[in-house]
Amino acid sequence: MTISKLQIKREEAGYSIDKLADKAADKLCDAGHLELVIVRIERGRIVCPKPRKTYEWKALAKALKCKVEDIWEEV
Repeated sequence: MTISKLQIKREEAGYSIDKLADKAADKLCDAGHLELVIVRIERGRIVCPKPRKTYEWKALAKALKCKVEDIWEEV
């Protein structure tokens, strides 16, 4: 299985999936939802392929201190 850009950035930052979800969560998106999103992205089953329109991608990028383009890839 191919490692996603998100997984590479997450591991470089030293975060587990739940730790990243906690850092990215806020009023609009809870940690439980983000954990599911992270797992789906890392497995290559992306729900929404348009990162500029997807709040989850932006929240994850902000938590990893990078741009959406650094973690997004077309699947």
